[in-house]
Amino acid sequence: MSSGYFSVGFESLPTAHSLRRELRSKLSLILDPPHENDWKVLAENIGLSYTDIRWIESRIAFSPTEILLDLWETTDSLKLQYPLQQMADILKKMGRDDAVEIIEAQLHTPKETTV
Repeated sequence: MSSGYFSVGFESLPTAHSLRRELRSKLSLILDPPHENDWKVLAENIGLSYTDIRWIESRIAFSPTEILLDLWETTDSLKLQYPLQQMADILKKMGRDDAVEIIEAQLHTPKETTV
């Protein structure tokens, strides 16, 4: 079973299509609140339809950003078309440097594992 990480010696690095739980939570905290460049704009930029966005909005008991990230992680066409670095690029164009920093922290920081 894959953990979303591949092993390099005693370190594990995140693969290009997985987000650590802590970073998913951080992205949700900053992208969930209504903002001119919130999760909806990100959803539009990665190709989700109006119907998809409305469906996510209707799940009021859940974080819309978490749902969006779940869709991204589990939909091969989204992952292939919009790898994590490209998602960071989209967020940068949206002016969401706060979200870019969170993603880049995952892309560039190894995570220690216990054996």
